Amino acid sequence: MVQKVSNLIINLNIYLRDVKTGNMITAASADMRGNTDESWSRTMGYLIRNRLLAPNYGKPE
Repeated sequence: MVQKVSNLIINLNIYLRDVKTGNMITAASADMRGNTDESWSRTMGYLIRNRLLAPNYGKPE
């Protein structure tokens, strides 16, 4: 999900679900400043490396 807060602030929320069960696997969120290819690339890289692939990060309890 992408939420445009202002012309300079964008919030990204990513939810990974199991396709078969629909259960939430993990979730991650980050704010980014700017709406350029570089800011999107850096924000997505950060979320993937430090949130989605981090062991046990964002797992529902």
